[in-house]
Amino acid sequence: MRWSCLAAAVAAAVLLAGCGAVGGAPAGPPGLIEPAGVELSMTQAERGTLTLALRGTGVVIPEYTEYVHFEIDGTLAELLVKPGDRVKAGDVLLRLSGGNFELERMRQQLALEQRQSTLAGAIRAGETDQTRLEILRLDVQIERLRLERLEERHRKRELIAPVDGIVTFLNAGSVGSSVEAFQPLIGISPTDRLRVHYFGDIAEYMSRLRLGMPVRLVYKGSGLEGSIAEGPWTLQADGDPVRGAVNSRTLRFAFEGDPPPGIEFGDAVDFTIELEKREDTLMIPRSALRNYQGRNYVLIVEGGMRREVNVSVGLFTRTKVEILSGLEEGQRIANSFH
Repeated sequence: MRWSCLAAAVAAAVLLAGCGAVGGAPAGPPGLIEPAGVELSMTQAERGTLTLALRGTGVVIPEYTEYVHFEIDGTLAELLVKPGDRVKAGDVLLRLSGGNFELERMRQQLALEQRQSTLAGAIRAGETDQTRLEILRLDVQIERLRLERLEERHRKRELIAPVDGIVTFLNAGSVGSSVEAFQPLIGISPTDRLRVHYFGDIAEYMSRLRLGMPVRLVYKGSGLEGSIAEGPWTLQADGDPVRGAVNSRTLRFAFEGDPPPGIEFGDAVDFTIELEKREDTLMIPRSALRNYQGRNYVLIVEGGMRREVNVSVGLFTRTKVEILSGLEEGQRIANSFH
């Protein structure tokens, strides 16, 4: 009885020792031949195409936002848009109070006409003092410039959309509030200049990613071509550690050609970036590869017995691993225990 219990314990220990996997708990000591008769999930080494790819889902964002501002101070009189509104180039977005513009313009027109009348009268009277005539001409020019500036300021009380797009930023306050010159008040994002924004764990792929790399995009079932337009290499953090951490996990893709019809900000777009590809290579399921203290090996099943065989590995994907040496096509190996 004592010996049968001991034999059972040894067999159990050997069985558990064979369950190690890449990145998991250490496997049993190498060189053991495991007993047959234990139910296994079997697989075999096979040749095929092995592709390492980064896949995920991003969201549609504007490529850039055009921010607009007034060039003069004033009081907000009309707020004509709200976030989400579509606008066209030339549309009035905001309007400042005109104050007493009409009265001021009439006064300035009168002042200009008076100067012009004085100059004309001097010329009719045969004024020969060229210095006095030059002074009168300068007076006319000054009053004309004042009128032009007054009218220009009145035109600047309207904030005009510079491009077609959607209002994605608004910081204008409410009607009656004060507005400072050159403070960004409205942001307009063109709808024909879109990108796909992805945020995720890309650290393990960074050595293979590069600007301009082709990207396969899928929007509502339709395949599109794109490329990597921005990433951790180009995004600026300006010393902000939080923004830096976000940028390190960010990729943005540009559409090749025009964006698909009907696409909107916030829409989901699936993507695939092919990072590396091996044709006609030998591979096994990643779960069949075992590791002990840096040694990669598999369990080959032969004649009812399993034995460990060292292997050299190449490309890893999430489910497959390339075998460079140590195995032959068609060899049966243990995948996992049941």
